[in-house]
Amino acid sequence: MSDTTLTRNATPRSIVREIADAWVHEIRCNRVFYAILAAWLACTIAISILRQDGFLAEFAEYMGRAIRAGLIIACFAVASVGVKVLVRRPDSPLKAFGTALVAFFPGPMVLRYAYGFLVFAVFMASFLYSKMLIPQMSPFAWDETFTAWDQALFGGYQPWMVLQPLLGYPLVTRALDYAYVGWVPGIFLFWSWMMASPNVPQPLRRRYWVATILCWILLGVVAATLLSSVGPCFLPQFFPGLAGEYTHLNGYLAALHQDFGLASSLTKEHLLEVYAGLTTEPGGISAMPSMHNAQAMLFVLAAYRVNRVLGHVMVGYAIVIFLASVMLAWHYAVDSIAGMAGAAAIWWLTSYLAQDRPETVR
Repeated sequence: MSDTTLTRNATPRSIVREIADAWVHEIRCNRVFYAILAAWLACTIAISILRQDGFLAEFAEYMGRAIRAGLIIACFAVASVGVKVLVRRPDSPLKAFGTALVAFFPGPMVLRYAYGFLVFAVFMASFLYSKMLIPQMSPFAWDETFTAWDQALFGGYQPWMVLQPLLGYPLVTRALDYAYVGWVPGIFLFWSWMMASPNVPQPLRRRYWVATILCWILLGVVAATLLSSVGPCFLPQFFPGLAGEYTHLNGYLAALHQDFGLASSLTKEHLLEVYAGLTTEPGGISAMPSMHNAQAMLFVLAAYRVNRVLGHVMVGYAIVIFLASVMLAWHYAVDSIAGMAGAAAIWWLTSYLAQDRPETVR
């Protein structure tokens, strides 16, 4: 939404009017994004009506994720305010802290963060609904091909075999697990940061938002349906004949999960339960292309247009996500490569759709 600030002594009616005006301005400035979003939501609702079901569960799931990520931001914000107060060394720290919090909550940046979270949660709910339909529209059929491609790409070995001597240690695996699971709140944080930060130019934010939802639609639904696959971690359940080359990796992860509890392993168990109809909670199995890696690539491309150092940090994060996607058995290497390449292509396309102009890197 726009940078309109709310008057401190405004009446409730005037506040509602200001927010409504800011929302209209936001839609007008980003009409391409909201047109794509509206069309996608309309298609999702139409499909759910024809199927006589709904995606309320998916909406509730992603609203929950948005709230949890929002609480993380709120905690960091409160801590930041507290540190600034302590640095000033006021005579009454508690009073100064309370005054600073009142000045910060609710401020325009907080409102913009909250709005960004809400928009992304609504979109992701509709995406998850579509993702759960992929096996019904296109049964898993590409795992044998992707296994062969990985083997050809890595000189006759599967990628994890090459990386295991370097990364196959419990401490490293657990770190990769934290990074991979942290990607979920990360996409909410990055999306909303692009909305709220005064350091992000409007054309860049517009481009990132459009690129993000196009990645989820074109890669996460369309390409995932055409190239339907389960990934290495689910081969024992779906394609036992292909699972042999991943026996050691899946066994290593299972033993580590038993000893320490891996969040990614819990997620895998949940997705199998969803697929088997043992739970009504949302979730979908789809490996190609890797959306973790696609989004990490968008982080890199957007971050470099804000700050060079931030771009370097996002490159490091993207490398970690690539390694984690392979070493946690979520993806074939070609899944990750396709995700990154697809995201880069969509980023190039959005330079036209979002009417972007090059920004100077500081």
